[in-house]
Amino acid sequence: MAYNIFNINPLDLSPSKGVGIQLPFDGPTGLNITYTTPNAIKSNILNFFLTGKRERIMNPNLGAGIREQLFEQITQDTVQNMEDIISFGLGDYFPQVTLDKLTVNASPDQNLLQIYISYSIKNGNIKDEILINFNNG
Repeated sequence: MAYNIFNINPLDLSPSKGVGIQLPFDGPTGLNITYTTPNAIKSNILNFFLTGKRERIMNPNLGAGIREQLFEQITQDTVQNMEDIISFGLGDYFPQVTLDKLTVNASPDQNLLQIYISYSIKNGNIKDEILINFNNG
């Protein structure tokens, strides 16, 4: 008989200890606290992709720089460049995450760009997905 063995982060064993901050900032105190490591990883990934290059003062290399690509003409090269930015960004800044599926759909006539990321957390047997819509209309 096979067993699925996975690790539980020690921070997840204490239910009242906050692990991270969740986006958007619309909680009762302005912040939404995450209490599990998978939720914190998802928030960190989303924050990473919504942060531009040179946006962080003390860490100018942090951020994917996807917004800079939005002002380029949407072609197949632009879509391929965004896919490369996303896959390299996940590999460099999130070594605990494995990219399962990445889809970038562009609709230049509607000024719509949709990014779908499906990922799994290593040693955790946890899968999740993120959908980011950019609409300039």
